Amino acid sequence: MDRDGEEPGGSAQPSPPPADASPRPDTAVSPVIRGEPVDIPTPVWGALVREDVEYLEAELVHTGEQPPAEDGDGDGVLHTRRRPLLGWLAVAAFVATAVLHAVAVAAAARGDAAGGTALAWFAILLSVVALGLGVAAAVLDRGRVAGILGAVGGVLANPWVVMVVLRLLAP
Repeated sequence: MDRDGEEPGGSAQPSPPPADASPRPDTAVSPVIRGEPVDIPTPVWGALVREDVEYLEAELVHTGEQPPAEDGDGDGVLHTRRRPLLGWLAVAAFVATAVLHAVAVAAAARGDAAGGTALAWFAILLSVVALGLGVAAAVLDRGRVAGILGAVGGVLANPWVVMVVLRLLAP
């Protein structure tokens, strides 16, 4: 027999309460909130009795001293701080793209077509890196504003984009 007086393997469904069932306030466990007992209506089928509470108690296991939360706001939840490094890397790649593009234009203006072309290709590659870092920073919220700035700036500083825009504006 189990705790409820039923044979093992008996019906899994609880039996309905008898027609004359009434709440059992004498055996119910009253919860205590902030030092005061709280009156909770007992359902028709009864409430937990002291034996049930003793049966349900778990053994407490000491896990050692826990470090206090550092960045919480008092609600007991630890909030991690998002580091904006990814966004600032996108801005740095954008600035490097713009500088490299200017150096490529200066080299081509001096008559060094091969050097200017190579620097322009590196600037295009670096602008793609700025775009990728910026989008990743915006999506991951790792310096979102700086990431958007780096992505947009990387596209605008791309030598190929500049060439296409200038051709569209030329008469």
